[in-house]
Amino acid sequence: AWLNDLTSDELVGWPWRAVNELAGPLVPGRLTYVAAFPGGGKTTFLTQCLHYWVQAGKKVLYLPLEANPGEVMVRLACLKLGINADDALALRLRQWADAGDQLARERIDLLTHEFMAMRGNRTLFERLRIEPVESLNETTFKAAIEVAHAAEVDLVVVDHVDHVEAEEGRAASDIAVSNELQAIALRSAKRLSIPMVLASQLNSGRTGGDRLAHYRPPVADWLYNKGKKEQMAANILGLSRVLDPHA
Repeated sequence: AWLNDLTSDELVGWPWRAVNELAGPLVPGRLTYVAAFPGGGKTTFLTQCLHYWVQAGKKVLYLPLEANPGEVMVRLACLKLGINADDALALRLRQWADAGDQLARERIDLLTHEFMAMRGNRTLFERLRIEPVESLNETTFKAAIEVAHAAEVDLVVVDHVDHVEAEEGRAASDIAVSNELQAIALRSAKRLSIPMVLASQLNSGRTGGDRLAHYRPPVADWLYNKGKKEQMAANILGLSRVLDPHA
């Protein structure tokens, strides 16, 4: 009955019809994990989601654990322009332009113009709150949740939730810290009545030495801290970079 009482404004859809049909929309009070190996596309996936949600009028708190706000904005600009964000952030575009590549020069000019336009976009910054955190522990995560509460956001996105460390002066394993963070996330999602999307790592050490695991459909057993996350999650979406089957 509670689910039937939710309005469409309280539900948050995905940018892709296929994902909506597979997993359904994001629901207030629930956690959804997006898992991949390092370099497997988590941040790219979430950048596309951020762009879609902001365009749809949602207010989002984004916690990038491995990027600063400028990098996030570059990724959003590249997405809009159809430019490879990794080429821009790794300065490959700059190298190519310096070597005389006219197309690279034009792309840098487009990115510069778009970046400046985004900086002046008041609506964008009203809807997208970026709070970089160096690492997650109970104190930093709870502080971020209070920012979400004060800003009255529609959802929280963490990239990624496995970037943890124990509180200063407290001895605790990464798994113990991770367990506490998952519990904080679920309690907070319920208290604020918003969905949370948490990016997570797949562990290469659990693939049995399969060197092509990064290109296969993900397996739940590869998820870092699998037991706790399965206990807490409404959905776990696994990402992979699929090989051409004829390669």
